[in-house]
Parts: sequence; C-alpha cells; structure tokens
Amino acid sequence: MFHSSLFGRFQPLWWMLGAFVALTAQADDPQSPATIPASPMQTEVSASDEAVEPGRAALDAWNASSPSGPSFIEGLSADLDILELVRNSPLVMDIDADIAPMQMSLRESIDVALAKNLGLSITRYSPGLAQDNITVAEAAFDPNLSASLTAGENASPPSTSLAGVASGRAINADQQFNLGVGKRFTTGTEVALETRLNRGTTNSTNALLNPDFSSRLGFEVRQPLLAGFGEAVNLAAVTRAQIGLRSSRLTVRREVLDLIANVEIAYWNLAAARQRQALFISNLRLAKSLLEENIERERVGLATRLDVLQAEASLAARSEEVILSQETADNAEDRLRSVLGILYSETLQPLDVEPLPENDPLLPPFRESVTGALASDMESQIQLELIGQLEVDRVVATNNTLPDLDVYAGAGILGRESNATVAYQSAFETRGYDWNVGLELSLPWGMRAEEARLRSSVRSIYRAETQLAEIQQELLRRLRLAWRSIASGRERLATTRASLRLNAESFEQERARYDAGLSNFRNVLEAQRDFDDAKLRHLSALYDLREAVVLLARLDGRLLARHGFTWDEVDDDTQTSPDPIAALEEELWPAPDFQRFNADPAELPADYGATPNALIETYLGPEETYE
Repeated sequence: MFHSSLFGRFQPLWWMLGAFVALTAQADDPQSPATIPASPMQTEVSASDEAVEPGRAALDAWNASSPSGPSFIEGLSADLDILELVRNSPLVMDIDADIAPMQMSLRESIDVALAKNLGLSITRYSPGLAQDNITVAEAAFDPNLSASLTAGENASPPSTSLAGVASGRAINADQQFNLGVGKRFTTGTEVALETRLNRGTTNSTNALLNPDFSSRLGFEVRQPLLAGFGEAVNLAAVTRAQIGLRSSRLTVRREVLDLIANVEIAYWNLAAARQRQALFISNLRLAKSLLEENIERERVGLATRLDVLQAEASLAARSEEVILSQETADNAEDRLRSVLGILYSETLQPLDVEPLPENDPLLPPFRESVTGALASDMESQIQLELIGQLEVDRVVATNNTLPDLDVYAGAGILGRESNATVAYQSAFETRGYDWNVGLELSLPWGMRAEEARLRSSVRSIYRAETQLAEIQQELLRRLRLAWRSIASGRERLATTRASLRLNAESFEQERARYDAGLSNFRNVLEAQRDFDDAKLRHLSALYDLREAVVLLARLDGRLLARHGFTWDEVDDDTQTSPDPIAALEEELWPAPDFQRFNADPAELPADYGATPNALIETYLGPEETYE
C-alpha cells in the first residue's frame, strides 16, 4: 500500500524521465522542435503547392515518429491551429487586406466628420427650417388681396299691380364684383380698402335705371384697445421664430463641439486598440518563444513537463487575447468610421491612425476653466433662449386676460348710374356716401381659461430657470470631474511608467534566474503577467488621460482653438443645409465571411490581421530583446 502510494506520487517524475530518454534519442533529428520558427505570426507562407510551413512540418514529423509520446504535443498542435485562426480571423474579412491602409491624421478626421457625419447633417437642416418659420410669421403682416364675382337671379309673381311686369312674374338679376386689399399692422390695427360694383336688371317697366349700376369706394379700420394691442403681442409669433432660429444655430454649434470631441475620442480609442493589439501580438511571440525554449529544455533534462504545460497554457491564453484584441480593434475602427460618416459610404480601406501621444499635458487653472465653461456652454445658452420664448408666452397670456375691446370705423363714396363708368364717376363726385363707427366688447365669463394659461406660463418659466440651474450645476460637476481626471491622470501616468520600467527589469531578472536554474517557470510566468499588466495599465493611463483632456477642452471652450478652428469658418460650413444624401446601396453593406476559418493560409499574406500601427517605443525594447 505504501509503495503503491509512493509510486503514484512520483508517477509524473517517472513519466518525465521516460519522456526525456525518448526525446534524447531524437536529439540528432533534423526536424526537432528546435527548428520551429521564432514567431508563428512571422512564418512565411509560399503560394506554391509544395511549400510546407516549417513549424508545422517539424511538429508533424515529430508526432509521426513518436506516436506514444507525451500528450502535450497534441496540445501544442492545437495551439498552432489557434494561431492560424488568429491570422485568418474572420473579424477582419470585410476589409480587403490587399488595400494599403489610409493614413489619417486627427485634423483630417475632424474635417471629414464635419463634412460627412450623418447626425450633424441632420441637425444642419434645422436653421433653414427655422428661417422659413420666421418668414411664415412675418407674412402675417403682408397685404392681402381679395376679389370676388357673384351672379344671381330671382323670379317671383308680382306682389302688386304696380310692379310694371307684363308677364306673370317679376324677374330681377344681379351681378356683383368686389375687389379689396387689407393689411394688418404690428400694433394690431387692421385696415381694408375695397371697391364694389353691382349690376342689376329687371323686367319691370317702372324701373328708372335698367340696367342699374351702383358703385362704392371705401375703407374700414379696426383697432384693439385691450387684448391684442401692442407690438409685443402681435409680434409674438415672429419673436418665437427668431428665438427658434438662434436656438437651432446654437444646437448646431453644440453638435459640432460634441462631434469634434467624439471624433478625437474615437480616434484615440482606435489608436489604443491598435496598440493593445500589437502588445498582445508581442506577448504571443514571447509566449511562443518561451514554449519552444521549455520544449528544448525538457528535451535535454533542464525542465519538467509541468513547465512545458504551463508555457503551453500561457500560449493558449495569449492566443485568445490576440483574437479578442482583433475584434476590439475592428469595433473601434467601425466606431470611428461611423462618427466620420464613412462606415459604408466609402471604400473599406483600413484606417491608419497616429499612436497615442506620450506627452504630459498641462493642466489649466480651474478658475479659468470655470469662466470659459460658463461663457461657452451651448446647453446653457439654448436654455436661455427657451426661457426667452417662455417670456413671450407669458406676455401673450397676460394680454389674453384682458377683455376684447375693439373700436372700428368705415366710410365710403357711392355712385349709381345706368353705365359702370359713369357710376364710378358719380361716386368720385360724391353724389352719395356712407359711414359707420362703433365699439365692440367681448368678455368671457370669469376668464378662467385665460387665468389658468397665465399661471401655467409663469410656472413654465420657473421650471425652465430651475433647469438652467441644473444644467450649470451638471456642467460644473463634469468640469470638476474632467479637471480632476487630468490631475490624477498625470500622476497615474508617471506611476505606470515607473511600474513598467520596474516590471520589465523584474521579468528580465526572473528569467535570468530561471535560465540559471535558481527559479521555477511559474515565477517566470507570474513575472511575465505582471509585466503584461504593467503595459496594459500604462496604455490605459495614456488613453484615459487623453480622453480627460478632450472632455475638459470640450467643456471649457478650448476645443475649437485646440484644433485650429474658429466659429466663423465652422459656421460657414455647418449653418447651411447640406446636399441630400442618397440611400446606401446594398452592395455597400458587406458582411464578414465567417466561413473563411478554413481558408488556405497560402491565399493570405503572412501578416494578415496584424495591426497597421507599429508598437510604440515603450514596448519595442522588450520585444526586440526576446526575439
């Protein structure tokens, strides 16, 4: 019982000893694992049918000559399959790998977004619509021309023998023409000038004029004295439309600022994703190198099977990171394309962006940031315009609580002859006239509805003013958050740089100790993980600091000047309605081909799926050291 337990406890050691003897017998094999290339991501793939990947050929020959060898060899073969999937990842199949990357600076990205972003294009229609609303409101004071022409006839039995009707009924025909022009003034005054010509005929022999032409030239005036009096009330619709135009222009400016900030954030997000992808590829190469080294060390008896298994597991984990980082980079690129407005409306040429800046940005004084934010916040200015519009509504509601008291007057000159021309001449000779004057009062009982509308308008103003306070409070909170993020981000960047340098040195020393037999491989893996975490933390600190800089510039009004813009040139391009954008055609919507997992590697370039951006200098040193 004791011997069996002891054998079981040391079974892995006996098994590794047997494996060492078996592998030692193949030390002179020209296709030993030592011939595996340094990096599977750099393996050259020939288009020839006879060409065979060196690493794959070595593993195939090794497995064929050692059918009873250790099981981890099959795992290594599976890991190389994973690496092949990384290179043939379908996550980038919708982008043609043969197209050279399109170099795009940050300023170029902003220029493209200002011209093609769909959200901004939609908002740019608003000022034009608001300008049309002003024209509609002002048209209420344009002169109004009216004309009418009517005709009628009446036939009835005569009511008296003196009607002078020879037949059994009296027939009277009438034709009337009216022409007038009216205008409403901003004080509420309404003036109308009109002329009327009436022609009457009859079959009565007693008529003095047949046909009978009567004419009139006159005017009418109506002036509200209480409700509806004054320019403030009558120009309310125009004032609302003007406020709407200013508000729409401010909305466009707000969209421009948000767009520029979103473009810069999306740009640096893609840069960070590309650098993170390059970092994981570098880690994958290192994991591959460590695995090959451990296989060789095990072959000569300097490493255990556990060391190889741990290296193999590390390789699988690094492979997964590469696949996920590829997906993240593609998503970040699509996000940038979407913000720019060229997701599928342009060629799917890969975007090559600049790396994240390594500089330590200056932090402006907080008081200056607050002053700039309050002066340039478009959200507050839009809310102030809304309050102004509500003030107009209050003025109208107050006026509507007054009774309708109108004074009106009218006068005209009349003419009547058997001829139309002579009828007008007699009118100008003032042979006849008419006039009228009056006072009209209308008062709803109790004025309940008008009083309720007035109270509602006042409450709406109070609510809007409270919302303005909330907007400014949120602005201050976001400003403090962005300012604090930069302050802490600068310190965080310094600590991550120090951590990166110390972890690099720690990893080097731990690996040297392992090579000298003074440490185990688990310690090497832990040091590598700490080094990888330090790289990621440093990259994250760079991106977070850059994002905080963008957000602070967006809030305190420095964003335009930061990119060399002025409002004059931006307004020239964005305050007018854009040209209509046609619907996208179906062929511009390519879908990723997920069946390409089984694609022949010879059909793809060896570096397919690799990042277009080179790794920043922070990471180039360790990578060159390990290759």
